Amino acid sequence: MRHHLSEHPDKRLSSIAQDDFCFNPSRDQIGHTPPSNTIVDVLDSAMECAENFHAEASWNIEVHSRILSLALRPSGQPQFANLINFTSCSTASIIGDYLPCDFGAKKVDFCMYLNPIYDEPILPAYPTSLAHSKMEHAIGTVKDYLPESVINYTDYPALRERPIILNIETKRRFG
Repeated sequence: MRHHLSEHPDKRLSSIAQDDFCFNPSRDQIGHTPPSNTIVDVLDSAMECAENFHAEASWNIEVHSRILSLALRPSGQPQFANLINFTSCSTASIIGDYLPCDFGAKKVDFCMYLNPIYDEPILPAYPTSLAHSKMEHAIGTVKDYLPESVINYTDYPALRERPIILNIETKRRFG
């Protein structure tokens, strides 16, 4: 990657090749490292979006979604077969019971969530449960007591039974 960056025509990217911190050999010990050409492509996209004043939606498609994919969906593996994943959810509405009376409609751009089917499988502990994992069992136990029988603050279909662990709202710099 260092060599790839050092040859980049944009000096802002080629100067990164001089930074030893960015190329620490122990980096791979904490997880997957995306290929250098992929990182440079995302940096190019971010520079394009910044320099040409792209809208927030463009940033989300060109940069943010790609970064989340690189972090949570390693290449060459099933993209949605992970305990922790993310989804774009800019159209998801908050269930009214979770909104204060004087609070207007609020949306987020992405959510990171837990996918219960990839949690620890249920062993004989819950022999009558239809759930396949401990998390699925817990969700099934409590959701009927929650507004609209969903585990989250939104009834967005992709998140109805996948607990949200992080909301991400993106904003363009300078408005």
